[in-house]
Amino acid sequence: MAGRKNNTWRCLMTLALTTALTACHSAWPPASQTATNPAESTAFIRFQNSESFCSAALIAPRLLLTARHCVQLPGTNQPMAPDQLTVGFGDNALQHEDHGIAVQAIRLPPQTEFSRAEDLMGTDLAVLQLNRAAPIPVMAVAQFQQDEIPEQLTLIGYGVTRAGYYGLRHETQVKVHAHNKATLTFSGGGCKGDSGGPLVNDKGELLAIVSLGTSRLCTVQQQRFGQRINAVASMDKVD
Repeated sequence: MAGRKNNTWRCLMTLALTTALTACHSAWPPASQTATNPAESTAFIRFQNSESFCSAALIAPRLLLTARHCVQLPGTNQPMAPDQLTVGFGDNALQHEDHGIAVQAIRLPPQTEFSRAEDLMGTDLAVLQLNRAAPIPVMAVAQFQQDEIPEQLTLIGYGVTRAGYYGLRHETQVKVHAHNKATLTFSGGGCKGDSGGPLVNDKGELLAIVSLGTSRLCTVQQQRFGQRINAVASMDKVD
């Protein structure tokens, strides 16, 4: 069973990220289908019977990357039921006119069960398959072999802003303090609702997604973790 999960995750992530990289470095998809502004490719995830939501990055027409802790409850080894989620796009997650796009399937890394937040470190990624293509361009994805992380990144999400707004898509410059092969630590932004949102470089390329915070308080000084997307290259080795 573990081998089957590993293969499913590996194949899905290879498909998703190869598609995203192809969009950046070849004539297909057309350039018009790859976002020049990564905010255009940022989505929000709404949960049934809840006012909470998470953010996500569209990396292929029907595939989103988000944080695993957004779609899996502690103490379980399975994701939420896909019909509990809908995905939307635009500037405002709280005033969206249509009903969004349904989620067809949720894929988690092979090591699926966790009981504490710390168990997620290095594997806080999930892939959402949509039941139809999103009506927006996909996000450019940085090359896997890029080991250097800039000192500043841009966080894009729908979480609480410094001004206290919630549900409005925003872009915030954050400072990177440290990083390893799987995670990075940053400050200057990130709060409730930003989890799963993209962290992009100055070229607008996706490097990581917003992961866990070190405190429930959202302050400029608070350090938060980012989950590097190149960590998926070694996730198939996790039993």
